Amino acid sequence: MLNGNFYKKITGITMKKIVLLLIFLSYAAYSNPLFVAIDHSSFMDNSGNYTWELTYSFNNNILTYIDQKELGYFSGQLFFDIEINSSTQTILTEQWIVSSQVNYDNQEEILNLLGRKSFPIQPGQYKAKLKVLDVYNDERNIETEIIFIVNKIDANNVQLSLPVFAYDIVNANNSKNEWDKMFLRGDYYVFPNSALEFVGENHVIKGFFQVYNADKFATNGYNISYRILDGAKRGMKSYNTEIKDNKRVNMIPFDLAIDTVASGVYYLEIVMSYPIDSPIDSLQVEKKFYINNPSKAPVHKIYFTENEMFQKSEFATLDKFAVEEEFKKASVIAESGEKEQFESLSTLQAKQRFLFRFWYIRDSDTTTNVNETLIEFRRREEYANTYFNTGYVKNGWSSDRGKVMLKYGIPSRREQIDGHFGYNSYEEWLFEGVQGGAKFYFVDRAGNGHFRLVHSTARGEIYNESWYNDYVPSTRDIKVDDASPTPNPVR
Repeated sequence: MLNGNFYKKITGITMKKIVLLLIFLSYAAYSNPLFVAIDHSSFMDNSGNYTWELTYSFNNNILTYIDQKELGYFSGQLFFDIEINSSTQTILTEQWIVSSQVNYDNQEEILNLLGRKSFPIQPGQYKAKLKVLDVYNDERNIETEIIFIVNKIDANNVQLSLPVFAYDIVNANNSKNEWDKMFLRGDYYVFPNSALEFVGENHVIKGFFQVYNADKFATNGYNISYRILDGAKRGMKSYNTEIKDNKRVNMIPFDLAIDTVASGVYYLEIVMSYPIDSPIDSLQVEKKFYINNPSKAPVHKIYFTENEMFQKSEFATLDKFAVEEEFKKASVIAESGEKEQFESLSTLQAKQRFLFRFWYIRDSDTTTNVNETLIEFRRREEYANTYFNTGYVKNGWSSDRGKVMLKYGIPSRREQIDGHFGYNSYEEWLFEGVQGGAKFYFVDRAGNGHFRLVHSTARGEIYNESWYNDYVPSTRDIKVDDASPTPNPVR
């Protein structure tokens, strides 16, 4: 393949060829939709530079081919066009072509073509518009949008990146093959699995993730725990390993063999723990993947009565303290009548059943084995606990920023303005999908990292148009002198 893309051979599939106008040969393209698998992730390197990475893969039989008679093979091309935008401007655009060659004597071989593109980009919220088209039949094209956040790595904490799944990871120092440098990451060649799918009867889940700031906060090493969860988030298998290699940025490859399982949705959970003096002593990330096992069909849902579902739920086992804690979280999105109802309950079982019903009626898809709404709520809670914990707030979800995140989700854009002499730090959040575009403003009024909500344009939230003059200048003298402050508005 031109451009040095990696071929992964897939056997057992017969391809078709159709001659068009005596010149064009469609190499099974018209019997296959134009499908390109994509995945994306963001990283920071040792120099503190950030990149957003797009990986892609597609089978070579989706392309339309022309006969390169003078060269002795068929040729096909896929054109990529990407535009990355912030909320105010276009950050960058790039176009590239991926080419494929099929020899006359090897027309029935199907290959999986892989690629990776890296884009230098600063932390923030972005939207990428990706267009892909078949060069020799431009009527076959696809467009998609990717909304993503490049998170800033906090120098005062250990942090983890999300895992990236791979078909294979090869130690570059021991490899005898000359792979394309696009797949080189540190000391490894990583061939990305953009479809997040592992095919076959025996499965080895491969990939990597990055650990940041272990050189400062995990000097004695740290432990990594991996858990494979099924679609209902039930544990299936776990693995543990100890890492002694402490760097500012450490790439951790993984290679996890699991027993033969049925086709379906699964999750990889990664937990890092370390016995050190740090604001937090463990971190957790999670990513979905898919198993395609030809010998084991998906396990279909067994339907239960509501009482049976309650008995199987997490709420049936909560003690009185856990019940109260769970309702504190739920009350962030609860209606006033629901709060009154919960307060009127006197028995533990009644409160357990209330919590079950509270989330059951909010389940966006009751045909699945999991409550998608509750899973999303837990994801927001986890994010808040990871990034909004301070010495003043024990649990990040209970901070003002955490409660806004629980209620409205991840903001479309989050801008952080650092304080300087005489002025407090503050944050501006924008939710494009809330009430036509709702804005929230948080100020670190005490300079201790605890940001309080001081103003919002959302209905039912605190409203104070003079929030900037009231809270950002940190001394009375500045408040008086700063007669016409101009905050950085959310655009």
